[in-house]
Amino acid sequence: MIKVCSANSHKCLTDFINVPNYLYQDDENYVQQLTMERKEHLNPKKNPFFDHADCQLFVAYNPEGKPVGRISAQVDHQEEDSKNTGHFGCLEAADETTLRALLIEAEEWLRGQGIKKVTGPYSLSINDEVGLLVEGFDSSARLLMNYAKPWYAKSLEKDGYKKVQDLFAYNLEVANPFPANAKRMAKYAMRNPKVQERAIDVKNLDQELKLVMDIFNDAWSNNWGFTPMTAEEISYMAKNLKPLIDPDLARIISVDGKSAGMIIALPDVNEAIKDLKGSLFPFGWLKLLWRLKVRGTKGGRVVLMGIRKEHQGTTLGGALAAALVVHIHEIGQKKSFEQVELSWILEDNKPMSKIIEFVGGTLNKKYRIYEKGIA
Repeated sequence: MIKVCSANSHKCLTDFINVPNYLYQDDENYVQQLTMERKEHLNPKKNPFFDHADCQLFVAYNPEGKPVGRISAQVDHQEEDSKNTGHFGCLEAADETTLRALLIEAEEWLRGQGIKKVTGPYSLSINDEVGLLVEGFDSSARLLMNYAKPWYAKSLEKDGYKKVQDLFAYNLEVANPFPANAKRMAKYAMRNPKVQERAIDVKNLDQELKLVMDIFNDAWSNNWGFTPMTAEEISYMAKNLKPLIDPDLARIISVDGKSAGMIIALPDVNEAIKDLKGSLFPFGWLKLLWRLKVRGTKGGRVVLMGIRKEHQGTTLGGALAAALVVHIHEIGQKKSFEQVELSWILEDNKPMSKIIEFVGGTLNKKYRIYEKGIA
């Protein structure tokens, strides 16, 4: 019989973190995340998400006492509908019986918070790892994207969860020539004397990321599920991203002296940590540093991209987006990237999907957000 426990002790938290490592130990596409980073992400004293959210972690144990599943249940009070809507996340299970037991526990906890509808997976918020992988199991997930068992989707649907939104991950083959029409559009933007493009100033990263998130918040404000990041979350992000940000891959574009768009691409850390088994000790940190700073990675991911609303739907706005991606493509070639993933894009964000397809991106993976009424 499966026993589900609240992960309120050090041992249970360790089990919670290690569950996917047990379940995917024979899956060559799974990437074990760094234990140190996962502990910080789940620590209410260190992750500012918990300043505006209530959260409970659960671990499932089999009769032998082995951890065989996990789930989180959370209510993000930063969201507009937080009085009615909560979330599940971090979902992993050895089988359908375990998955069902975890969902029951998470739903019951959310009901206790007065929640009437649950959506997910969010691990932990919509600004973290979002959605369940439903297409694209033939390769490893990129940095800050998740992996899953192919059967999870059908099991959720059998339990009454319905699709509410798909998230698209596009792949850009860096070795391929950039489409001529897209390059012409990018040149149209850069020939405009009012348009300027520059690198992020890493010496003033906190301030620069505040500008990036201001652009992001404006560009994404009308999108489904949008929740702005707090100042504390932006600072937390700056601290975590600082070792990874390359100014050549982090750009801001302006029109007439006013910021109009931005793009941030990062090397694929998942590629660099794949064989470290979750630990940087004793010599893992040296390997990671060498792989990121000396050898480089073969892949990267565009983690943030946006064009301010005033330019969206205009010829100039499309040209600005093309110019930013052209730059990433050109720098990616110089850094010997083979592929760059642009993710994630809401399925109903047709304009952005069209731009990405216009510049040569191809749909590579799909992640699904589900919802269920629990009142």
